[in-house]
Amino acid sequence: MKKTYIYIGLIVILLIMVIVGLYINKEINKPIEAGLPSIEKKISENSTEPILEKKVIDASIDELVKATEDGNEDRVKEIVQNSNVNIDTKLDEGKTALIIAAEKGQMSIVKDLILAGTNIDAKTSQGKTALIIAAEKGHLDIVNLFINFQMDLNGRDNTGKSALTYAKDNGHTAIVEALSNAGAQ
Repeated sequence: MKKTYIYIGLIVILLIMVIVGLYINKEINKPIEAGLPSIEKKISENSTEPILEKKVIDASIDELVKATEDGNEDRVKEIVQNSNVNIDTKLDEGKTALIIAAEKGQMSIVKDLILAGTNIDAKTSQGKTALIIAAEKGHLDIVNLFINFQMDLNGRDNTGKSALTYAKDNGHTAIVEALSNAGAQ
């Protein structure tokens, strides 16, 4: 008897899903049925008119670094989104914009660079990652962000020290706890 109710319940759920699916499909196709141009039609016509235009600005890696160091999030976003600057370019001592932002404690810029696709595992010439530097400098919010992005917590620099070691050496107990709880060794 219970099995019958389960089967009936499953059939009702399945029917509801089919009806909702048909409704959604109908709503999606309304613009096409109304004679509005679709993106597919625009592309298939080989139109030279761009569907979305991107404003390209002239910027350099030096400008990105300066904006990062100054904490100018708006300028960093503008450069990252609208220029051809390689955000993973290594500068003095092999630092990238992400490593500089982590060192300076620029949380919002760290997020922007990660969302832009920067290499989160890039290392300086001393082998330090942005995580190691954030842990060394005591930037708990940035360390937590890197933990959430599943960065390699056990990476070591050229001297063999990890982010956890630097946090311990500098007395950053909250970072030691966060890294330990996340499985760092």
